[in-house]
Amino acid sequence: FKITDGISRSKLFKSLSIRKSKELVAYGLAGEKAPSLKKFAGEHLEADAYHHAMKDKDTVIIDVRNNYESSIGSFQPPKGGAELIDPQMRNSIEFPKWLNDPATQKKLNGKKVLMYCTGGIRCERATALLNQMSAVKPDELKPKAVYELRGGIERYMKTFPQGGFWKGK
Repeated sequence: FKITDGISRSKLFKSLSIRKSKELVAYGLAGEKAPSLKKFAGEHLEADAYHHAMKDKDTVIIDVRNNYESSIGSFQPPKGGAELIDPQMRNSIEFPKWLNDPATQKKLNGKKVLMYCTGGIRCERATALLNQMSAVKPDELKPKAVYELRGGIERYMKTFPQGGFWKGK
């Protein structure tokens, strides 16, 4: 929840409703099936370290947002740097299936994996899922390391107001 001062009453939300949810990011893996954030969450990288990591050729970047968000903008790493992978998801529930695809796993094996999303919540869950899957299936899925952009695109843009490697809105 964020308080914003200086907005006219006509532009404020008229009401607030709160409801309990089984999953914050819906992977269809509630309860015991859900990856443990304490045990499996990826390492957080600040925007400047993430920016530097995108220059590494042994790195892949995964956009864990949906198709609509990805079409508006994405990271474009420099030539000779990381490879951007867009899972082409309509919604988050498709992400576990995408990670289980042997073609996806082949792209991730032996690579540093950088994940990003808008504000950091989806990448928190996505890195935990990838790390859990690689712990359960070490012969099939072996990324070198798994990282997430702390604070997501929002914090990256505050650190790099001219855009850095970000292209789009």
